[in-house]
Amino acid sequence: LTDTRVARRRSSGGRRGRMKNIGMAHSKGMKVSCIICGALLVAFGICAAVNALFSFNLLWFLCFQNETLFRVAQGLQGVCAAWLAFWLIAFRPQNDLR
Repeated sequence: LTDTRVARRRSSGGRRGRMKNIGMAHSKGMKVSCIICGALLVAFGICAAVNALFSFNLLWFLCFQNETLFRVAQGLQGVCAAWLAFWLIAFRPQNDLR
C-alpha cells in the first residue's frame, strides 16, 4: 500500500469507524426500550422521593394498595435498572455523543 492509502485508513477511524456502520446495537427498538426504561426509572425515582420526603408511599398508592401489583412494580424497577446498565456496558452509546 502506498503512504496515502495507509494515511486514509488511519484517519477513517480504523476499526471503530467500521463498527459504527453495523447499526445493530443502536436500532430503533433498542432506543425505544431504553427510553421506556429510563422514563420508568424516573417515575420510580419520583415515587421514592415522595416516600422519603413525606413518608407517603406513592408507589403503593398507585398500585391501588395491591401487594401483587406493588411487587411487580418493584420487580420492573430492578429489570429496568439492569437493562440500562447492560445497555451502557455492552453497546457504549456514549461513543456517538460527540
